[in-house]
Amino acid sequence: MLAELPKPPADKTGWPWTEESERLPSAMPDGRPWPKISIVTPLLNQKPFIEETIRSILLQGYPDIEHIIIDGGSVDGSLAVVERYSSLVKGVVRKGEGQSAAVNWGFKEATGDLVGWQNSDDFYGPGNFRQAALAAAQY
Repeated sequence: MLAELPKPPADKTGWPWTEESERLPSAMPDGRPWPKISIVTPLLNQKPFIEETIRSILLQGYPDIEHIIIDGGSVDGSLAVVERYSSLVKGVVRKGEGQSAAVNWGFKEATGDLVGWQNSDDFYGPGNFRQAALAAAQY
């Protein structure tokens, strides 16, 4: 997947810039398919951070991911960053409704079996989706 993403800034290395999680097999250890994971990210003027958030989701090595980014009207260039990943994430502009409304809208749009919320200035660690799916499968 790393080769399919836009090149990171020259000063960025390590996770999730130049490293990715190991790609998971098509089925879980018990033979069932991996559950689809949807991540909702509210966004407003987070250009310095949003790319790291996106990459930390896409580079999980997880076979079925949906990333929904809801922008509240950024004017700092955040949307240009999201656009670089437009073939891999769903970016939507919903101005003036606030973070809670954005997250609620994203949850309604999400089609995953597992749904998470990741702020635009945070990121996941390597292998986090695998761990979450295996934990959820025990219930």
